[in-house]
Amino acid sequence: MAVRAVSAEVQQMLDNTTDSVDLFIAQANLVVNELLLSKGLSDDRLGLIETYLAAHFAVLSKEKGPLRRQRIGEAEEDYHQIYSAGFGATRLGQQAIMFDTSQTLAAQSDLASNPGIRSALFTVVTSKYPYDDRPFATPSVP
Repeated sequence: MAVRAVSAEVQQMLDNTTDSVDLFIAQANLVVNELLLSKGLSDDRLGLIETYLAAHFAVLSKEKGPLRRQRIGEAEEDYHQIYSAGFGATRLGQQAIMFDTSQTLAAQSDLASNPGIRSALFTVVTSKYPYDDRPFATPSVP
């Protein structure tokens, strides 16, 4: 499929007009094509999501989160992770989730946040037929 995101727009979102964002646009295009193309979203909306996802991937390659601790002797840095996993890891990914009215990106992010949690389906088995109005049989005592 054709790439919807425009390099200059992604760079503008990042306040960066010098670094190439082509790799991040290709990643965003892949995600949009594989996850969202069949969800009935307009091409304009898909382009918006692709642009925000490209910027999200670019930010992930640079940012480590807000600085939590820095030590000068024997240089050491530690960062806070204030965002959730998946597409929620940056404000740009959160915007992409918001633009996705199919909730597909939110579901993908939820899987990234909770990889061990799965849905379950339970069937209740009863001895009473669904259309049988008779009460259950009670044993008679002699």
